[in-house]
Amino acid sequence: MFEGILTALLPEPKKPRNADANPGLRRAWETNVERVQKAHKEISTLRQSGRGMDLAGSKGTFWGVLNAVLEFVDHHQETNGSRVAYALLGDGMDLKLRAFNEILKKAA
Repeated sequence: MFEGILTALLPEPKKPRNADANPGLRRAWETNVERVQKAHKEISTLRQSGRGMDLAGSKGTFWGVLNAVLEFVDHHQETNGSRVAYALLGDGMDLKLRAFNEILKKAA
C-alpha cells in the first residue's frame, strides 16, 4: 500500500513524445524523473528511520506514512524560497493535504 500512496502523491512524469528529438526537453524530463525518484527514496527512508518511527505503533502504519511525508516536506525537501511558506502555504502544504486524503482513502 505504501508504494501505491507514494505513486499517487508523486507520480513519475511521463516521457514527452518529442523528448528524443529535443535534448533540452529530454534533460528536463530526466531531471524531473530523478527528483521524483529521490523523493520516493527519501520518504521511504523516513518511514523506516524518521523522527518518531522508534515509537511503538509508528512503523508499518498509516500514521507512519503520513509522518514520513510531513517530515519530508517540513525538513528535507529542497525549496527555492522560504521553507515555512512552502510547508504551510505553498506546494508543500498541498502535498501534505494530498497525503492525508490518500491515506484516508486507503484506510477506509
